[in-house]
Amino acid sequence: MSYNDKILARYDASMDDEFEREMLYRSIAISYTWAIWLLYIAFAVLAWVLPGVYAILVILPIAALIIAMATGDSWLRKRAPYPRLNGYSKLEQCLMVLISLAVIAGVIWNLSSIMDRDFSIGGAIGALAGIAASAFILKYLSTHQRRKDRERLEAQLEED
Repeated sequence: MSYNDKILARYDASMDDEFEREMLYRSIAISYTWAIWLLYIAFAVLAWVLPGVYAILVILPIAALIIAMATGDSWLRKRAPYPRLNGYSKLEQCLMVLISLAVIAGVIWNLSSIMDRDFSIGGAIGALAGIAASAFILKYLSTHQRRKDRERLEAQLEED
């Protein structure tokens, strides 16, 4: 039994019926969303608070979040198609852009005394281009991945 299966068994054992499990799932979805937003804000704070080259350490919690999300996605994709994107509201999109800009600006501000100004500007432009590109690519990839997962899972069902 994998560690992920043990986590699920623990959560399942804490509930008595399907209704309670459904409410637990909904609660976890809400907690997950709030945790991500609070982590984004923490990234921005760290980018401004950590002095000098230490500002780059903001990458560590971002990497931890990405690994955690990838682990859950990997588990899910073995059992169900990748979910559709659940689009953000205009306010959430603006907030995400502002927080991302705050992270980038904080890191560049703290590194400006160490790095060449042109290098800092190039890094900022690269970061912004990466964010913009990922927004467009994510929509395509999630749709493409969902279709591939559905085909793979249907083929597995036909084999069984």
